[in-house]
Amino acid sequence: MAFKFNLETLLKHRKRVEEEAQRVYFEAKSKADAALAEIEQMYDKIDEARQRAEALETEGGDVSQYVIQIDQFIMGQKLKIEMKKVIVRELLSEAEEKHELLTEASQEFKIIEKLKENKKAEYLKIKRKKEQKKLDENSVIRFNYKGQEDDKFI
Repeated sequence: MAFKFNLETLLKHRKRVEEEAQRVYFEAKSKADAALAEIEQMYDKIDEARQRAEALETEGGDVSQYVIQIDQFIMGQKLKIEMKKVIVRELLSEAEEKHELLTEASQEFKIIEKLKENKKAEYLKIKRKKEQKKLDENSVIRFNYKGQEDDKFI
């Protein structure tokens, strides 16, 4: 008789729920990471614009129009960054919620998995006891049988 876990379907279901929660979490985290990368690119563009403005100022001449355009670009980027930060906060919050759901799903799966391990260990312990009992009975029967043979020759 082989080990059969009565809650195997529940275990498989909880594993699927955990995998789905993991997929959803990584999706949400990926969106948040992409938005953070966009913000980083916006800061890089601001740095490049400042370097261009500095280069234009060192060249001299009538560059005030270009410098004004660059300043306007920088202000526009800062506004975009602030709007993107709001979105990033929401995405990070959503990712955190998904992580909590993943943690909960993982714990639920591990509970059933641990129960399965305990039941299997209990089954193996009982199986070993039965096998040992059978071996002991066989030894007693063999010993008694040899004893009866020895009595015949006396």
